[in-house]
Amino acid sequence: MERILKRKNPDSVSALILTANSEQEKIGAEKVKLLEDRILSLENEIKAKDELAQQKLIEFQKKFSDMKEKYTTQIIELDGKLLEANMKDRKVYNDMFHANCIETCREQECRNY
Repeated sequence: MERILKRKNPDSVSALILTANSEQEKIGAEKVKLLEDRILSLENEIKAKDELAQQKLIEFQKKFSDMKEKYTTQIIELDGKLLEANMKDRKVYNDMFHANCIETCREQECRNY
């Protein structure tokens, strides 16, 4: 196009239009290629980040399930210990109650005599 414009009398307007269009198409094709390459690069970057996020998610899920299992086991153990402690307390209260009953009965027997 520069060559045509440098002439004093360009051949024709249609030659100028064709030349301008071909250069625009060339520039447009280069831009399209550049943008396509950039899109491909960004898609690959997204895939890599998505895979990394998936790995981290799986890792967190495993840690969560391990912790959940650990705490569930701990809760079951503590419930067992609590039940055992309650049974011991009941036995102590039962023994104290029986001892008081026996003592009360003895006191009443002593009064009757």
